[in-house]
Amino acid sequence: MGYMSKNIGFVSTRFSGTDGVTLEASKWADVFTKNGHNCFWFAGKLDRDMEKSLLVPEAYFQHEKNQWINEQILGKKRRNPSVMGRDHRHAELAAIFDALLQDPLHHHKISNSVVSILKDSCDKRKEEVSKKSAATKVDFFTMVRGE
Repeated sequence: MGYMSKNIGFVSTRFSGTDGVTLEASKWADVFTKNGHNCFWFAGKLDRDMEKSLLVPEAYFQHEKNQWINEQILGKKRRNPSVMGRDHRHAELAAIFDALLQDPLHHHKISNSVVSILKDSCDKRKEEVSKKSAATKVDFFTMVRGE
């Protein structure tokens, strides 16, 4: 049977420096690469080849947004609604649109002027992501960081 190389993705909050997870993942990447596979990296902090990496700063555990979330939830018995994504204005607007969609006098207008535009935009975004995903399909190798 023929051998088929795989695309292997490493995902963590950080692949940078000399911490244990970074070193261990690098060893695995060397083994996979020597065996004909392609390795890719995703993290919030990276010191890898950017041609084979996706840097998303918000994925880093020390990113300011993640630090803020940690301050809001760690050691707390109750969570601040803003941490849970409870945006009251957003909920209010969603309820108004829902009510207008249920009203026969407004349904057609709201569907054509708002819903169809949002649907088209979402469909276009899904198609773009799907094309990109198909072109960069990765078979994942999972490691867990204990931070």
